[in-house]
Amino acid sequence: MQWRYFLIIIILLVPAAQAEEWELYESEHFIFYYLPQHLTIHEISRIACNQEALFIQITDILHIEFNDKITYYLYGRREDYGSIPGAYAIGTQIRFLCIFCEDMCKNGLNDAHEMTHALSTKIGQQHGLLSEGLAVYIEDYRIRGENLHPIMKILHHQGRLTPLSDLVEDFWCDISYNYDIAGSFTTFLVETYGMDRFKELYTMELAWDSFIAVYGKPLEILESEWIATLNEVVVTPQDFDTIRYRDLIQEGLGIYFDLGFLRVQHGTYPAHAEEGICLFRSHYPHNPEEAFSYLQQFHEGMHAWKHAIERYETALAEQPYLQKAELFREAAELYALAGDRSMQLSAEEQAVLFETLDTITKQFQQKDISSIEATLMTLEPLFQKYDMVEDMVTIRQKIRDMSQQNYQGFEVGIVLIFFCVILGKYVWRISS
Repeated sequence: MQWRYFLIIIILLVPAAQAEEWELYESEHFIFYYLPQHLTIHEISRIACNQEALFIQITDILHIEFNDKITYYLYGRREDYGSIPGAYAIGTQIRFLCIFCEDMCKNGLNDAHEMTHALSTKIGQQHGLLSEGLAVYIEDYRIRGENLHPIMKILHHQGRLTPLSDLVEDFWCDISYNYDIAGSFTTFLVETYGMDRFKELYTMELAWDSFIAVYGKPLEILESEWIATLNEVVVTPQDFDTIRYRDLIQEGLGIYFDLGFLRVQHGTYPAHAEEGICLFRSHYPHNPEEAFSYLQQFHEGMHAWKHAIERYETALAEQPYLQKAELFREAAELYALAGDRSMQLSAEEQAVLFETLDTITKQFQQKDISSIEATLMTLEPLFQKYDMVEDMVTIRQKIRDMSQQNYQGFEVGIVLIFFCVILGKYVWRISS
């Protein structure tokens, strides 16, 4: 079952980790950048050996010569990768987050999908339907020996198979099955008409007449031939489980898409939600029904994460201190359910910050300056952390103004007392 399609392939550039931390390892066709605290020299050499073997397989399947070097950046920490779990290729550069349920790099990597993207730059730059289709065909069908046709057959018989024309218009219109559809259709084209004709199609700008130019048939006819091929395959219970799995995680994946691919502004990583996927993967081979129960954890965790981000952003826009603090408290609880520890801490700290600011406001009303100064000292690190130094300066200025007013009042009081003493002596003398 293709669990790895939870690892959304991202096509946008994100910042690398600090350049001075990278170590470099070079092989015949690859340059690997890695962090020594993550991978040992033995592990990186094993990765290079595995990728070199895949390089020979894939270039042979594609019938190409490739003399450039492919560069891998292997991330062992989510904070450095800066995005949702996955990998992506831009030209011949590949950025790969090794951690998802297990450490794929420590297991030898064996990445054929992203390498296919890099190698296919020798053929052309192509639309998602063909580029992702080719990568899935190479990795799943040719390297792993898996067939996506049965899943497509189930969807077709259920009336849920997204038309190819829709994927041509918008490849991401079906986030649950777009990779499978592309891979299955590409498998049909290559296995039926050959790799050379597919490569010819790959060099063209994808349009409705591209298929006619290469295959002498419009997309609709090729699609009907593909579906006829699907109807010939045998479907297993595990194929139905794949459909069930994808359907159960679809809403959670949709939250990732709604929030955006790159760094979520007020979210880091919903660890508890992802743990549900990992528990499913580990339990499925032994007890499928128990495994499916863990997907509820993913579902609930992703919804908690979404609502936490909404509460946090609402809190930032609020004005009254106590309302802001209350919203931050609610956000912290939701971040805890999602497993986003960094944002949970941030929400808790800001709740404390604004609760204390409300207390300071009341202390000003009571003219309790000494207590304000003591409270302010304890909060100074949080003021700096959340870019509220100006608020701290304003409060201190108000303390100085109030102290000055108190001092001036004290001076007036001394003068009045002195005047009263002189006046008293004068009255006493007159009365005597």
